[in-house]
Amino acid sequence: MIVEMRIYHCAPTRLPALLDRFTSTTLGFFEKHGIEQIGFWTTLIGP
Repeated sequence: MIVEMRIYHCAPTRLPALLDRFTSTTLGFFEKHGIEQIGFWTTLIGP
């Protein structure tokens, strides 16, 4: 088994667009190629 951890950095205002892209495009690509996801996390920093 190969495990890979990816970290994406984006401006706080662009996070919704990044999450939409994963939902609409990336997850389909993963499924098509048999890539199993363990999880997705976001971090909120600030008040």
